[in-house]
Amino acid sequence: MDNPTGPSTPTMLARGMRRRCPMCGAGNLFTRWFRICEHCPRCGMRFEREEGTFVGGMFINIALTEIALALFIVVGFALTLPDPPVGPMVVGAVFISILVP
Repeated sequence: MDNPTGPSTPTMLARGMRRRCPMCGAGNLFTRWFRICEHCPRCGMRFEREEGTFVGGMFINIALTEIALALFIVVGFALTLPDPPVGPMVVGAVFISILVP
C-alpha cells in the first residue's frame, strides 16, 4: 500500500544526496553538473516551486559571505599593521569566499 504522505524525510534527504528524485528515487535529473531538470522524468515532480523561490536564500548567502570577508580583512589588517601581507590575505579571502557559502 502506498504512503499518501510520500517518503520519509530521511529517505528524501538520502535520495537528494545521491542526486535522485526525492519522491520516486529516479536518476538522470541533471542536464549538466549544476543544472537540474524542471520535472522528474518518471513521476513528474516539479523541482523549482515558483520563479524567484531561491532569491532570499541567495541574498542571505551573499550577505554572510560579504560579512565574513569584511571581518577577515579588517581583523587581518589590524593584526598585521604596519606591513600587512597582502598576498596571503588575498589567498585567505579566496578560501573564505569558497568555504563560507
